[in-house]
Amino acid sequence: MLTVLEIIRRTTEFLAARGVESPRLSAEHLVGHALGLNRMRLYLEFERPLTEPELARIRP
Repeated sequence: MLTVLEIIRRTTEFLAARGVESPRLSAEHLVGHALGLNRMRLYLEFERPLTEPELARIRP
């Protein structure tokens, strides 16, 4: 099962490969928005596994 941190890492890599200027920050904002969490809450939930409905909101 994928965790919040793993999704942020994968999103960061995806954005970096496409030349986004601040890929980690952008990934945190995108994932946080999709999950309804602010950045601090993301940090507190790094190890939490994501449910299928949460993953569906993140996937393009």
